[in-house]
Amino acid sequence: MAFIDEVKERIEENKDQLIELLSEQIKINSVQTKAYKAKDGSIYPFGKGVQEAFEHMLEYGKDNGFETFNADNYGGHLEWGGKILDENGLIKETNDQCLGILGHLDVVPVGDESQWKYGPFSAHIDEDNFIHGRGTQDDKGPLVACLFALKTMKDMGYMPAKKIRLIIGLDEEQGWSGMNYYKKQVKMPDFGFTPDSAFPVVNGEKGIATFDLVKKFEKAPAGGVVLKSVEGGMASNMVAGHCRALITADDKLVYDHIREMVKNYELGGESYGRPWSIKAKGVGKSLEITTSGLEVHGARPWEGMNAITIMMDFLKNINFANESANEAIDFYNKYIGFKVYGENMDCAYEDEHSKLTWNVGLCKFDEEAASFTCNVRVPVSLKLNQFYEMISDVIDKGGMGIVKSEGSEPFYYSPEHPLIKALLETYVANGGSPEDQAIVAGGVSYAKAMDNAVAYGALFPEDGDYMHQVDERASVDRLVQITKLYAEAIYKLSSTQDIFWE
Repeated sequence: MAFIDEVKERIEENKDQLIELLSEQIKINSVQTKAYKAKDGSIYPFGKGVQEAFEHMLEYGKDNGFETFNADNYGGHLEWGGKILDENGLIKETNDQCLGILGHLDVVPVGDESQWKYGPFSAHIDEDNFIHGRGTQDDKGPLVACLFALKTMKDMGYMPAKKIRLIIGLDEEQGWSGMNYYKKQVKMPDFGFTPDSAFPVVNGEKGIATFDLVKKFEKAPAGGVVLKSVEGGMASNMVAGHCRALITADDKLVYDHIREMVKNYELGGESYGRPWSIKAKGVGKSLEITTSGLEVHGARPWEGMNAITIMMDFLKNINFANESANEAIDFYNKYIGFKVYGENMDCAYEDEHSKLTWNVGLCKFDEEAASFTCNVRVPVSLKLNQFYEMISDVIDKGGMGIVKSEGSEPFYYSPEHPLIKALLETYVANGGSPEDQAIVAGGVSYAKAMDNAVAYGALFPEDGDYMHQVDERASVDRLVQITKLYAEAIYKLSSTQDIFWE
């Protein structure tokens, strides 16, 4: 029996250990929070929960004989291998070539916990053998699968000819400051993959442009109907599921009129049959309007229903005393609205591999300004500076300003690239359909954090995608399967000194 087949048998025998390790991680609330200073003076840049998840992973790695590295709590890694053995199993030389596997332990916010069937940090396994909780699909489940594959191979005496480094990211969901810090402390691996997307293999990723469209307000005249505030969304890379506006007026009859407007409101634009709602209620001396939509990953805005868009569509029917607020609302509805491909922003663009998408993930109005945080996925043949040039005239014409916060350029590898071919072959050998081809993804992964890297799993084409959603969950059987798959991929890429990245 081939060694890798024995590894898969061992994974099957010890699958309870795999699920136990993942359950321990899922029960840790690793949504990023403010930096925290511990009693010993240590700084946890991304909060106590993320730090707890990080320490749990490092401790597991150390207990199982991996070399560990902590980049001042901004990220770290587990490492092993890089030894060439002779026929007697003795080390005859070392090899600095390095295979990198990049994953992350931070998770997106969970929203209203009461909407979760079993709780976002329950790690509950239901009657259909699904494990529930934030991170089961994105990205704790896949990262734990890779770690357990490595542990199993190591326990069975495997000595990889290349170094293998499992890199642990801590703020992938809300910015890459941790990964950027980590990269300054180490020499990055020569090639690798991230288990943070979909199978069969992602040979291209769109670029990402995240920025704020901002309008500063002039001082509003006294009296009239005043839009005191608007707040919507939880993260730039999520379609906003909720939005809240607070309105005040001198004449209380205005509130009755707005309540009637809410009752009779019909959704503008294209609803695509997605669930949505709008409600009004008194809060102190003000009137609160709330809208709800359908949260999905910001890379697929067409699958969701944006609560910010619903709110802006409703508010356009009210003439606020602050003309600047009216102008910001009008801009949104005229140039963004229910369109998710940038049609009205003069940036609708697609190539043979990918299509531009536009999501507004966050919105904030106060008495001084309005801002819309946009998350745009740019096709692989378009540079970010070209995208910004395309929208500049519309932004100027609409009287808005733009504040760029972060971005990453797209990339694309030929399906004939050696790394792509090796990963695709492994996918097919482990239950994937031979008809499946390499794909270009809208999601941005850690594959962009190093050269010669692509996203590889862990979502099979036929599986439900619950990433960034309420009731995120993963099939236990599938987790065991992908652990075996990753073991074979790691073995194929690390057992020889062959160069896969040229």
